[in-house]
Amino acid sequence: MRGTLPAIVLSRLPADWAERYNIVATLIETVVETARCTGAIYRASSWTRVGITQGKGRYDRHTNETNPKRTSG
Repeated sequence: MRGTLPAIVLSRLPADWAERYNIVATLIETVVETARCTGAIYRASSWTRVGITQGKGRYDRHTNETNPKRTSG
């Protein structure tokens, strides 16, 4: 049951994304906040751990975050 929700989302996402944005999704990525979660639900759904972020936002070049996050895709 643990991996059921991500599997359902993953099966629906490409068609829904293409319908909404008219672009085919070729990569799906998520971020796990390791201080709060273990990411077990993604492991149960056979997601691949990609690495650890630097903990910064897209436009943040100055903040030194002390809580990096794991990425899975």
